[in-house]
Amino acid sequence: MTLADKIVVMRGGVIEQAGTPDQVYNQPSSVFVAGFIGSPTMNFVKGRVDADANTVVVNDHGRDVRLTLSPAQTLRYSARAGTEVVVGIRPEHFAPASATNTSAGQITARVDV
Repeated sequence: MTLADKIVVMRGGVIEQAGTPDQVYNQPSSVFVAGFIGSPTMNFVKGRVDADANTVVVNDHGRDVRLTLSPAQTLRYSARAGTEVVVGIRPEHFAPASATNTSAGQITARVDV
């Protein structure tokens, strides 16, 4: 991926997505592509785009957690406001929480890799 100008991800002989490595990695066109590209793979959880499309709500052991979307994501997902979605989070997007940082967006997780 680091040497390519364009890559194609195929499944069963059918093109799932074609684009630059950055496009395929950061804007996968399907859950298959998102899970295929990257090591370790992307984490998936069910969520809901909030009515204002500024956050995605995921459930963490019975507690709703709001994950803030970037302005570009808000624009992209505004048409999906109020709908159920699959949220993909890459491992590098996680950071350990500290006792002094009790901001929204903290979730409980088990680390395997």
